[in-house]
Amino acid sequence: MRSCLLVLGLILATSAAAQAGEAGKTAVQLLTERDYRALGAHLDKLRRGGREAGRWVTRLEAELEGMIEQTSEPKSLIRYANEWCRKKPRLAWPFLIRAELALAQAWQNRRQRGSRERGSGTDWLGFARKDLEYAARMRPSLAIVFSRQIGIMSVANDSSFAAMRAQRRAQKMDRGDVTAALALANFLLPEWNGSHREALDFAEEYVQDAPSKPAREYVLLWTHSQLADRTYFRDKRRKRKVERLAFRLDANFPNAWETHVAMARIQETVRAWKPFAKALRTAARLGHAPSMRRAADLAERGEQGFSKDPQTAYEWRSRLARKGDTAAMVSLGQQLAKGHGVAKDEKQALTWFQRAARDDAPAAHTALGVAYAEGSHGAERDLKLARRHLERARKLGQAEASFRLGQLHNRGVFGTRDAKFATELLVEAGERGYAAAWLYLGRCYEAVSARNAVYYYRLGLEAGDEEASQALLLLLRKRPEFREDDDPREVIDPTRR
Repeated sequence: MRSCLLVLGLILATSAAAQAGEAGKTAVQLLTERDYRALGAHLDKLRRGGREAGRWVTRLEAELEGMIEQTSEPKSLIRYANEWCRKKPRLAWPFLIRAELALAQAWQNRRQRGSRERGSGTDWLGFARKDLEYAARMRPSLAIVFSRQIGIMSVANDSSFAAMRAQRRAQKMDRGDVTAALALANFLLPEWNGSHREALDFAEEYVQDAPSKPAREYVLLWTHSQLADRTYFRDKRRKRKVERLAFRLDANFPNAWETHVAMARIQETVRAWKPFAKALRTAARLGHAPSMRRAADLAERGEQGFSKDPQTAYEWRSRLARKGDTAAMVSLGQQLAKGHGVAKDEKQALTWFQRAARDDAPAAHTALGVAYAEGSHGAERDLKLARRHLERARKLGQAEASFRLGQLHNRGVFGTRDAKFATELLVEAGERGYAAAWLYLGRCYEAVSARNAVYYYRLGLEAGDEEASQALLLLLRKRPEFREDDDPREVIDPTRR
């Protein structure tokens, strides 16, 4: 009996390991595509479906949503991926995910620098290399390892010969895998190391190598989508060629939505809004979540080839929300709360915010915090709950949460007014990209220190806030002598008597 139980336990453990391996493979694929939202939904399914992915899933998901909302920096995400690596040191997937995240940070750092020089500070490429080497030792047949190595070469400006050699090795391992080919095409783009001609020559040569021709043709279409600019289709011959390529792929490519996403990107670049809207809607209908989100937003606003149709936006968001997409839940709640295109239903809006908050979506925590602070959306005023939700959203990186907390502390809503802490929160919100924080600070100062008000209005102007620009203009007309800025000392809310 005991031996039978041991055998059964071994079988179950093997099955669980296989499931965890598949889960890891899916997560890596989503990270490769930079589809962080879809990865969030995937992790949510794992968390609800069992413990196979480990406790890291829930914590990773929370940080993931925070990153989606405000920033593409994966530093905090890496911190939680480390936990998975410690728990599963003999699996390749955790280390691949960590390498992908480190590489994403290196990409971002290079783009922010706007030059080809190697950056100082944290050696993200070094981290990525070490994790890839470990993953390759664990799973020597993974073609994706070589595609990530090509990504490292792109950031580091290594030779195209080394990148092509890595791509050929990956192709020998898995002739149906196009990940390394996409990485090499990206490497050859003018933005990084090559030229238009080099990238297209490689893609055109690659598609001649059957089998799996549709997948290889997708490499060519993707390359066109990356090279397109506003004048790209002035060459009528090129336009017809790309359209024929997209038509063939639409019929044969297993992941047809990818074809339409690539075409949507091309049409958006050349500002052909009608075909752009058609391609985006098609990708959305085929189940591509980012396209569904964008189609909903554009339909609600009536922009870029979409007719203004809030009802259609509501339907897209409902479909996404039912699949567990927290961003869609929040947007759906906001639309219901405003009654924009649908019957106003604050109770249902609050329900969607609560569902998204259970999955730790920062925007949902912010919405709930505001609702409890103001007693809106059918929620009873509860300052303790409001503070808890806003603090959680702030911890997850939500800039608006910092702004709302700063306002509440500045007004003394939680008890004693704390102007110093309010300043820190509002500055934090502004530095995270919430331009309204600079405007608010400027208005707070205008009655007592025009010099400091000018300082904050200028920051709002630099962040692109039109109201801050107008406020600055009006203030300088009244006080033209203020041309310098001082460091602010304290926030004073002019609404308080």
